[in-house]
Amino acid sequence: MIKVFLDNCIFSVSETLQYQISQKTLKWGNQVLTNDILGYARKPLPDDNSQWKRNQIMCIPTIVNLVYENKLQFFSYNEVKFEGWKKILLEEKGYFLKNVTIEFIEPAIDRSYFQSMDFFEFIDNKNVIDFCKFLLSLNNADIKNLVRNTSNYPNLTKKSINNIERFKEICSGLSDKQLPDAFHLWSAEVNGLDYFLTIDKRFINTMNITKKINLNCLPISPEKLLEKLKVKECILMEFQKNKFIQ
Repeated sequence: MIKVFLDNCIFSVSETLQYQISQKTLKWGNQVLTNDILGYARKPLPDDNSQWKRNQIMCIPTIVNLVYENKLQFFSYNEVKFEGWKKILLEEKGYFLKNVTIEFIEPAIDRSYFQSMDFFEFIDNKNVIDFCKFLLSLNNADIKNLVRNTSNYPNLTKKSINNIERFKEICSGLSDKQLPDAFHLWSAEVNGLDYFLTIDKRFINTMNITKKINLNCLPISPEKLLEKLKVKECILMEFQKNKFIQ
């Protein structure tokens, strides 16, 4: 079965509905009463200037269906969950991933062993970037010192500390803003996953075209993943534009 890691942006765009209030008019004798009804409406898709992103979102229901058909398996981990912590997701009607099993993997290196702080500080993207920069700053002597003190670390963390050069290779040429995605990609790779599903076009192009390094876990868009799997027809989105849903 093909193993697919979900980037945070996939979770975000998988929620296709938003709350909406609709007014319903009733006649009561000689009176006309108006009641507010709380329901849902489909979120607007990106406009024509973002056709590429629109296409990616419209591919996701088909990809989810491949999970139901046991052709794909989804994976994520806490670092991605933390990225979306401050966003309010309905995870109800219209949420592509509502009934999908998503397995959690270990991070390449568990940063909770290296950063001790308040939870909301810990999940702040700035501290993730700082941690990545710390890893990139390690030289051979630093790594040897860390290895001497790894007795309490998870096995994957121990292994990854000894292979920090791979993370440096993945991060080479990336901006600070892209470092968390590089860490996600590294984590997906060391866990033996096949694809890193994202709609971050810049990250995809940087990793696959600009850098030209060998990647065991390939950053890929929903549309390209379907092409790889030779899926030609896409399932329509469940809810249509401008339709009020109760």
